[in-house]
Amino acid sequence: MNELDAYRVTVARTVVIKSLLGGLQVQLNKYEPYIRVKDFLAEHPHLRFVFLELTNQCNLKCRHCGSKCPSQQEQGQIETNFFLKAIDDVTAHTRPGDLMFCITGGEPLLRRDWHVICEHIAEKGFSWGMTTNGTLITPQTIELMERTKIQTISVSIDGLKANHEWLRNVKGCFDSAIKAIRLLLNSGVSHCVQVTTVVNTRLRLHEASDIMALSQ
Repeated sequence: MNELDAYRVTVARTVVIKSLLGGLQVQLNKYEPYIRVKDFLAEHPHLRFVFLELTNQCNLKCRHCGSKCPSQQEQGQIETNFFLKAIDDVTAHTRPGDLMFCITGGEPLLRRDWHVICEHIAEKGFSWGMTTNGTLITPQTIELMERTKIQTISVSIDGLKANHEWLRNVKGCFDSAIKAIRLLLNSGVSHCVQVTTVVNTRLRLHEASDIMALSQ
């Protein structure tokens, strides 16, 4: 490569770098408000959510699950008072309007006293929500949710029946989840319902509208 060609390559590289940096600056400007919020929170940490994993037990065998969730409780279950005390500790240091409790598992509805814990949350003035696979929801369950003032309930539907049950790895779980969503939508907690979808290689986007139709 002669001196002229080397100069041309250098200029070309400079143009490309400037172009990339310009594009990056545009992206940074676009997200500047979020960056400012992130910086503020880094300097002034503020607890917004507390996740309570009520059990590691689950009645499904999801392929994507990152936790070890056996169908039977392998170890002694954490006692109810542990969760009640944890809620009391949070109450002592946080204003109810600033924080929300998120109830998870495993499958939280496998724990028979879940409503006792959630009722304690509500009594302290905090809002709470639950993530569930929906298979254990009954009219009686929904009545307890209403009584304990649930704010959000998230049920996963990961495609139509074949794809959902492939991912969740238990036959019949799709029909149970759809039934649960219909029960919820026709109850006093209909405003709380969220349907989430785990994107996977088998999912077809056109199934989304079919999922919405099935839930109605």
